[in-house]
Amino acid sequence: MAPRMEEARMRANSLKLYDYDRDPETGRELTGASNRRLFSLFTLNPLKVGKASMALGLYFTSLTCFLIVSIVLSIVTTVTVFDNASNLRFNDTYTLLVPEPRVVDAYGVRPTTYRQEQCKRTYEVTTPITRVSAGSRCLPGDARSGADERTSLLHCPSVCRYTASADRPEIVAADLVEPCKTIQPCLVSWNGGKCCTLTLKTRDVEAMPALQSWVVFAHTLVFLLMMLLFETALNFVGSNLNAENATVGDFTAYVERLPIPVKAAQDDEKALVNGKQILVDFFSHYGEVAKVCHVHDVGKVLETAERIRQLERARDELAAYDKRTVQPYFLSEVMDRIYWLMYTGKVLDGTQESVEKAIGAMNAKVDAQKQRLREEVDSGRHQRTVGEAIVVFNYEKHANNCFNDLAVENPVDLLIKNPGRICATRPSIRSMMEEKLGRPLHESSELLKSSTGIDHVRVFRAPEPSDLIWTNTSVRGLGSVWRILVSNSVVLLVVIIGALIQNGFESIKNAERSKMIDAEVSSVDDSNDDDSNLGVNLIEIAKLRGLTIASAFFIVLVNQVIVLVTKKMAEFERWHIKSSMQKYLIAKLSIAQILNAAIIPIIAAGNSDKSTWFIRGGLAEEAFWVQLSNAILPDIVQALDPSILLADWFAPRHARSQQQLDYLLEPKEFDMAVRYSVLVKSLGLAVFYYPLQPLSYYVCFAGMVVSFGIDRYAALRSCRKPAKLSNRVPQLIPLILRIFLVVQIILTHNIMFPSKATINSNGAVTVDGSGMVSSAYILSFFVCAVFGLLSRPIRVALGINQDFEREEGGTRDLPYMEFVGQRRRKITAGGYRTTTAVSENDGDIGEEELLHENQYEAYTPFLNHADALKHLPPDYVGYVEQIYKLPAKPYPANKQLMARQLPETGGEFYTLPPADQLRVRAGYATAQTPTHSDVEMSTAGFSSGGGTAAFVSPSVVASAAPTAPPLSYGYSPPVGAAAHQGSSSYGVPQAPHAAPYGASSFPTPPSY
Repeated sequence: MAPRMEEARMRANSLKLYDYDRDPETGRELTGASNRRLFSLFTLNPLKVGKASMALGLYFTSLTCFLIVSIVLSIVTTVTVFDNASNLRFNDTYTLLVPEPRVVDAYGVRPTTYRQEQCKRTYEVTTPITRVSAGSRCLPGDARSGADERTSLLHCPSVCRYTASADRPEIVAADLVEPCKTIQPCLVSWNGGKCCTLTLKTRDVEAMPALQSWVVFAHTLVFLLMMLLFETALNFVGSNLNAENATVGDFTAYVERLPIPVKAAQDDEKALVNGKQILVDFFSHYGEVAKVCHVHDVGKVLETAERIRQLERARDELAAYDKRTVQPYFLSEVMDRIYWLMYTGKVLDGTQESVEKAIGAMNAKVDAQKQRLREEVDSGRHQRTVGEAIVVFNYEKHANNCFNDLAVENPVDLLIKNPGRICATRPSIRSMMEEKLGRPLHESSELLKSSTGIDHVRVFRAPEPSDLIWTNTSVRGLGSVWRILVSNSVVLLVVIIGALIQNGFESIKNAERSKMIDAEVSSVDDSNDDDSNLGVNLIEIAKLRGLTIASAFFIVLVNQVIVLVTKKMAEFERWHIKSSMQKYLIAKLSIAQILNAAIIPIIAAGNSDKSTWFIRGGLAEEAFWVQLSNAILPDIVQALDPSILLADWFAPRHARSQQQLDYLLEPKEFDMAVRYSVLVKSLGLAVFYYPLQPLSYYVCFAGMVVSFGIDRYAALRSCRKPAKLSNRVPQLIPLILRIFLVVQIILTHNIMFPSKATINSNGAVTVDGSGMVSSAYILSFFVCAVFGLLSRPIRVALGINQDFEREEGGTRDLPYMEFVGQRRRKITAGGYRTTTAVSENDGDIGEEELLHENQYEAYTPFLNHADALKHLPPDYVGYVEQIYKLPAKPYPANKQLMARQLPETGGEFYTLPPADQLRVRAGYATAQTPTHSDVEMSTAGFSSGGGTAAFVSPSVVASAAPTAPPLSYGYSPPVGAAAHQGSSSYGVPQAPHAAPYGASSFPTPPSY
């Protein structure tokens, strides 16, 4: 049966970003196709877009802020633009001083007199780009030529004096008939003859005014302030969106650096370390725990299953091959072969034999992958833990207790808020494990732990379930470090190769520039009044301009190669969390592209002839083309993505199966890291080049406007809804830009416009022609240092909160179990696939539904790989689902404090449900005397206490605190056996039902 185009397009459209209607009373989204619409392209409020996708909301916030930054800095640098334009000193004439022929009479040899001639330069002296550059002022400099090394004497007001010497014969009368033709300026390529030496007319020029030096300082100050405003905007939008969008991650802590037992470890140690109960024992001291699970090594199995799915899709497409289904059109046969090569890797000649051969080869690949899958499953690798775990608390406040006690804080923040906590130790789960075992642990990280003193887990706010990359769980530790080193080396190699090719371009440009100057200077027109007959070698000019533009486009090309290589290497690095990978990619792409497009060209130009910087084809002109092409071309590539255009072309004409048609029309991901790096690169290039080319921020603004339009269309119309990424993704951008600013100040002061003090013949101290005063740069460095050293206090004073762990998640004290029920109803109503009915009574979830927790976006390896499940053995799927299954009820809190646990993160009061804490604080009393069980659990639909919510005064809470001394590993047993409904052999509270996760019940490997 032919594939149905309408069905494929409906599926593709369902994956895009939509604006949903909201319930006027509750403010919640109303799901269903009738309540949704595409966002308007003129939706300027990032908060509105952010409610549907936080990642896009933050991106559009960043884009808007960058637009504002480019406008403000354009205004600041306008001073330089007008100052350079109003002091343009490029001149199309020069003064020739020729000595008159020597006269000898009765009185002897008369003194030499000079004839002064005004000679016209018959070549283009200025261009619209160079006339506002810093070199258009024709800066004075050394005592010999009077010109700064960045000043071109062939373009500035100059005097060309002829002086006879051993190499230069005396002037004769014939030379004075047309002196501008017979006596020309001496060039580097001069090989004898009569030529004059150029010097700058210093009375017609002046040094760089101090005003421009202080523009550098003003730019530094304004830039740093704008970065603070940018951080403030990100914080405001991120906090508001996080507070309005409650997600599973708001309840969850992600734990790293957990022990990983080695093969030599005994069975009881493996069971304890790999079991869930130890996690419950430890983290229940911070509040009720809804779910705990180790991150198991399921990556290889999922990766192989995904590969099988892809191969089977290609095989099914081959099996549906029928040449007659392709409607003939011009070059249809050629395009059909390209189609098969692109999407199946096979070259088909149209015969049935070639099709059967291709299907056989594809079947062999599928069988090989299935054999590999069986081997992976039989290896039992999925039973291993990777030293990471997911702890879902029943309340967001209890998760915050955990973060307040265990999350590593910035030392400056601790110094401000809690100095005593800087050197304090924290509760240790390793110590708890060793106390239970009665012996030290054997773990693969023992050497690392003993050498670095690491004895504490790393805890942070968990990424969203769809943010985890489960296929990469097999890569960790030294393997991950090795991959990152290889990846960075490959990207650095690309940058180095690009730098070498750029150097080759520069050498070719210098050679062509010399030839052009020789042709221009030696070409003298008879008519000084007719500009149309200028004796200019047009071929040489065209070649030089072509090389300049080609060099700029080559830099853009290398940047695109850097993007492709860096993205591919990021996949090679095998990150476990998408948001972390995106944040890392933004930094890596931004730095690599700025190295290639700004720092390397500036350093290379600093080692070449600086007098060519501000003439046609020089650094200032190249900087303009580099910025313009980097600002616009990536957006054109985004708008005219060849892969999307080809897929749209092939889909209706060549796809044979419905699965392949769906795949071809599936919307592309909005590449968040690449788009962020484009913004950072555009602004970074303006930062580096504006001292040379003050038009830089105007070009940057134009690029931002183009990005604003194209990105909005791509994100809101053509791309699929972005993944749920953390609001930490743009966190490093302000830091990267501040580093760029510091590097720019160094390059400007030491390469572009160094201030060199010299002593002239009169003993007076003079400054090199750039005239840039050092005090402005010193103050710029000082301001950068102040912002760097006092960044945290400044942010605290401005209310910029970067405490992502403790940020309000918008759960409004709703228990996780009830939140899950509402989330389940929402997704089912929205039309997602479901296999069980949904209970409507207060969000309760039946036991039979718990195996399908992935349908309401919770932590399970199968969330993003539902299509791969059919390739996995059923008992394997059941085993993994059992590991990540949500218990029927939460594990109760342990109200005892661990040793070294902060009092405000646990104990009788802080482990109460938030509603009970409010009642305690408000002082509402009941007639019943409070008991331990009354305040143990009080969630809607999950209360285990027999009484009503009771008033417990702070004094009562304090008096009820346990008095037993804590054990050495930080755990104190509950007072009395009846304190909890159940207890383990270690005296640790367990869930009211029979928990299958205890250390003694570690599941045996299934047989396949």
